[in-house]
Amino acid sequence: MLSQLISQFDELCQTLSDAVRRGDEDRVAEADDRILPLMRRIFLMRAPDRSEIGRQVDFFANLAVRNCDDEASVRRYTRMMAQLTERYLDAVSGSAGIEFLSRMQDSPARVGHDASLHEIILDSMPERVALVGRDYRYIYTNVRNAEFHGLRPADFIGRHLRDFIGDRRFRSRAKGKLDSCFEGNALRYHYTVADGEGQMQDVDCRMRPLRGGDSEILGGLIVLEMQPVFAGA
Repeated sequence: MLSQLISQFDELCQTLSDAVRRGDEDRVAEADDRILPLMRRIFLMRAPDRSEIGRQVDFFANLAVRNCDDEASVRRYTRMMAQLTERYLDAVSGSAGIEFLSRMQDSPARVGHDASLHEIILDSMPERVALVGRDYRYIYTNVRNAEFHGLRPADFIGRHLRDFIGDRRFRSRAKGKLDSCFEGNALRYHYTVADGEGQMQDVDCRMRPLRGGDSEILGGLIVLEMQPVFAGA
């Protein structure tokens, strides 16, 4: 169904392009009226499997590339890609979102060095996002998480989590949570931390197992959503 809708969209875009070239204003108006509802249908579809998730997200990524000269369009399509990513991450089972993210892992060495569409999507998310291997070393982090530490995403790849949060916090909190995650459990917990400007932040931390194509747990997906803690709140 998704493939059919995307094909219809491509045909409609070609019809619109031909009508513009011919100066056929009636045909232009007709095609223009159909494009947005069709795009909305594609966006609202819930992809049933890993392949369709990739196809759906790549559709909007291609639109962003196609309209790269229009800043408003690029923002719109990257926002839609981010919303799709969040939709699958927040699925009840979580499996669709994890499978989607595992597409990034051709090999751990490549993650964080190739500007894949999936990294662009994760970089557009408001949350801090990281992938940590079973050795507690970073496989990937998005720009927002790197900026929280005053670093670049590339500075994280292959480095141990304790290098960024300290040995005490790693042993007292993060290690036990990650070990549970590596056993197949999804976790959610809260803590407070000071940001780079000294403002205390309430952190909503979600962890989920990251599985490869053979369902083996490769590591953990960490999503950190932050809200300022106001005095007297």
